[in-house]
Amino acid sequence: MYDTRLTELDLSLDSILSKVTEYDIYRFYIGSSFTIGKIMSSPFRTDKNPSFGIFKSSKTSALLYKDLSNGSTGNCIKFVQELFNITYKESLLKVKCDILNNNLIISTKGITIKEDYKATDNIISIRKKNFCKIDDDYWSQFSLNRDDLRHFNVFPIHEYWINDIVQPWGYKYNNPGYAYQIYNKYKIYKPLGLKKYKWISNCSNYDIQGYEQLPYQDDLLIITKSLKDVMVLYKLGYNAVSPQGENHSIPKEIMDDISKRFTKILIFYDNDKAGINGANKIADKYNLTTIFTPNAEPKDISDYTKKYGLDKSKELLTKLIQQ
Repeated sequence: MYDTRLTELDLSLDSILSKVTEYDIYRFYIGSSFTIGKIMSSPFRTDKNPSFGIFKSSKTSALLYKDLSNGSTGNCIKFVQELFNITYKESLLKVKCDILNNNLIISTKGITIKEDYKATDNIISIRKKNFCKIDDDYWSQFSLNRDDLRHFNVFPIHEYWINDIVQPWGYKYNNPGYAYQIYNKYKIYKPLGLKKYKWISNCSNYDIQGYEQLPYQDDLLIITKSLKDVMVLYKLGYNAVSPQGENHSIPKEIMDDISKRFTKILIFYDNDKAGINGANKIADKYNLTTIFTPNAEPKDISDYTKKYGLDKSKELLTKLIQQ
């Protein structure tokens, strides 16, 4: 299949990237230029509804692909591996052959993208711990169990680091901490901590909570304001996603993608000033409908479920969606 004389060459990714950029590798096999972070038609299959994207890893600065239909992700070599159904080593060899045989060179755009997408974000690392009774007690208030948390990549942690520096906080029985893993980033949540220490995150507006767990297509999607609400809505039988907060925008590329995948989209933020303003801002921008818990008490679906239970929450959602 390939020139066997090349098998003696250094078949490392570093060796390949000394001759060509990641962008140029993707562009060569996709067959056209593309925009980093923008959802496009998948090169893996006939794709009427775009379900593929290439994004920058904030941890390594590598350009990674993401297949939204099955969750597959990886670097440019794994992309070639998946595209041609070959081994990783064969992919390295194929790319090296194609570089030589097709005079594939580093492009000006490839260099520009490489420079523009250098890693600049804080890197958060975690040390997980096993679930225990205090975790069960806290999350069961919202009718969530360990399986629900694992489904959304939420883990109890012993400790965490920012840029390899351990943070001055340790797991305590009366002050637990959790890591929300969103793609390759983390939000650290200490629900019982002081407000200013409750959240630590290196997520961007593109790191939409619950996005990885969505089905490819369905009738209804609810945009809410937190991963906790996303998980409760999932427990109630609804697809949901959340930006990083009520004051965070949702990128147009993300809205374009979910608008094609879901027939109806509703905004369900807190029934308070900040929530109403945030919901109306997104609704006005994308011509969507808002819903809220009645009478602002409780103000969100998580606390509503905590107070009234799943059955009453299901009744409420049915009324709000049908109104």
